[in-house]
Amino acid sequence: WLAALHQRAPEDAAVLQALMQQHAAAGDARFLSGSAQPLAAGPAIGYRLGPWTIEAPLGEGGMASVWLARRSDGRHEGQAAIKLMHGRLHSAQATQRFEREGRVLARLQHPHIARLLDAGVDQGCAFLVMEAVQGLPITHHAQAASLGLRQKLALTLQLCSAVQFAHGQLLVHRDIKPDN
Repeated sequence: WLAALHQRAPEDAAVLQALMQQHAAAGDARFLSGSAQPLAAGPAIGYRLGPWTIEAPLGEGGMASVWLARRSDGRHEGQAAIKLMHGRLHSAQATQRFEREGRVLARLQHPHIARLLDAGVDQGCAFLVMEAVQGLPITHHAQAASLGLRQKLALTLQLCSAVQFAHGQLLVHRDIKPDN
């Protein structure tokens, strides 16, 4: 098809060829597969925030890092994901935004959205505790499970349902990608 286009419209074919090469190169480089910033120095393994003890890093974003934690006050057993705002962002505006995120997450009750379990401030460190979701990014899961088109569409509909619910709460995610 591209060869035929080259015969009819060589300039369009050249632009398309360049775009296809850029797309392939971006895929090879795992474009958007991780954070734009390296993992920031965060809490040490074993650090305690309220009743939660940090166990391992899970991920990194532009504003925060996410850590696997275990409930360690003896009230109950459980793991969770703890989101911590980057230390360099502790301005009043950033802190207010982080607190607002906690209030917003508290009202999101949907089967395909991780639940907020707890929030707090410990030793000046604000944190959000969310349900720890085990699994793979959606694209990796689809590939590993050899999902067919109908199964992939069913997953996409679940994702769309969660996004629609958030939009119904007047929220926009702004970072939807397979890793999220």
